[in-house]
Amino acid sequence: MRQVQPVPPYGFAQQTIAFQEDVRREVNRGMSYNAVSANYQTKDERFVGVDSTGGAVTITLATRDLARGKQFTIKDVGGGAGSNNITVATEGSETIDGAATQTISTNYGSLNIFSNGINWFIA
Repeated sequence: MRQVQPVPPYGFAQQTIAFQEDVRREVNRGMSYNAVSANYQTKDERFVGVDSTGGAVTITLATRDLARGKQFTIKDVGGGAGSNNITVATEGSETIDGAATQTISTNYGSLNIFSNGINWFIA
């Protein structure tokens, strides 16, 4: 008897391949990642993994990182943001969606932001 493999919804395979290609391009471009568990100021990386299980943490977006098209992802990798919030702040007068700070307050939550060269915006 011939076995039939389930077929994913149309376009799913193409989307998966496209995502994998995007990740591969980022790695080849020198994508950087930092894992932190204390207050931290960004240093030109793209991803910051935060473990706040030991206490609240503030991630400060350095003004020197403010460049048009720059993107950051800040992720609660420890699963503690529900109890110990992760605050994302700016170093200077720039804002994040019009506010001085944004807060990750759900376990394993994340914040994806991008810059227009002047301010930061939630993606």
